[in-house]
Amino acid sequence: MSSNGRLNGRRTSSQRFPAPEVGSGGGSHRRPTRDRLGNTLILAGAVLGLAAASWSRYRGHPLWVTLLVAVPAMVIAGTNLVAGDSLLPHIAALATVPLGVAGITGGVVVGTHCIRS
Repeated sequence: MSSNGRLNGRRTSSQRFPAPEVGSGGGSHRRPTRDRLGNTLILAGAVLGLAAASWSRYRGHPLWVTLLVAVPAMVIAGTNLVAGDSLLPHIAALATVPLGVAGITGGVVVGTHCIRS
């Protein structure tokens, strides 16, 4: 074994799998920058969803279309802020994204109806 911790040019097992740092919460190997990026992207998507709801209201769509577009963004962003490291935001997305799709479909149907008449 050489002085750099290698055995004949190969890495030892302690180099491949480093020991967790003291006080790291039980050996969790999570990357905080990756989690921060994911949370930022989720919040950016929520802001875009709220912008879409505002644009829907500006275009004169009914209130129910605007609410159906805005609810998923608000629920997903809220659960991400409250419980970001759990499955709760994902479950909220599964429950509310169909509402957003219904709002978008309603906006398209209402929009084409307004154009035809």
